[in-house]
Amino acid sequence: MKKISTILIIFICLISVADFSLAKMGIKKPIIIPPEMQKVESHFELETYLEHPDSQIREAAVIRLGQIGGSDAITVLLKFFENEPETKGVIDVPYGVKEAVVVALRQIGGEEVKEQILKLLSDTLKFGPIANAYKEKRYTGQASHIIYLSLEALSDFQDDNVIRILEEIAKDQISPRNSFIAQTARRSLVKITLKKQGITRTEDRVNYLVNMLTGSGSGPGTFIRDGLNPRKTEEALKNGAIEDVLKNLGLEAGALPYLEKSLTRASESTERGKAIKNVIKRIKQISKGRARTGKAIVIPSKK
Repeated sequence: MKKISTILIIFICLISVADFSLAKMGIKKPIIIPPEMQKVESHFELETYLEHPDSQIREAAVIRLGQIGGSDAITVLLKFFENEPETKGVIDVPYGVKEAVVVALRQIGGEEVKEQILKLLSDTLKFGPIANAYKEKRYTGQASHIIYLSLEALSDFQDDNVIRILEEIAKDQISPRNSFIAQTARRSLVKITLKKQGITRTEDRVNYLVNMLTGSGSGPGTFIRDGLNPRKTEEALKNGAIEDVLKNLGLEAGALPYLEKSLTRASESTERGKAIKNVIKRIKQISKGRARTGKAIVIPSKK
């Protein structure tokens, strides 16, 4: 554990500049677990990485715990979350160890995980904001990531309590909450609706969502000014959430051809057509950005 090779230090220095550029594009380079950590099956052995000085090694341990799963892994993951120092900047920072814990918990899944994610979400919503230069409350970049990932994880569940909580968050844009958080909650509700309706095929999902679109979720007329806290209209929140789900389907489920087909059926001059066109454009932009990321980060094994 103490004999981390100097290669690791040099390697991390070399990738730091690349990581900064990727963070500005909103792209998170994946961390690949080193071979020796892939062989570890003991939660206790991974727990020894809790206080390792390098955050990428801590993050790799978190990812491995998510792969192993089980109640013991959940306990250690929560220790990682509590042990990890918080970042205080309002500006976004690259995803780190705390955020990786939420992702790992989601990978494990189940009722125990659901309760823990609800708690992490509640605590972050309550204690995450800080005052900015205007003495307004804003969430830190790290808190925003945790909220986003937690809301995403809740889309895996369909029980009434989760739906109720998501609906409450979806309606609240009063500072320090904002339209992004409200829209993310609505996106999870849209995903839950698709599951409850039994709509599983990508083409069917696209058609169902496109029919619900009435326009764009952003742009002129979608915001209501309220001092320094602009709020989205109800319609804009709904459309924005649908656009987000369509974007994800285009990136992860090969929905682009179906979206292009739906655009031919809807006139590009209509509000729905403009929204579909913007979704297609965004999918292509993000795909191009991902193609430029190069090789994933690999943490070398200890010598």
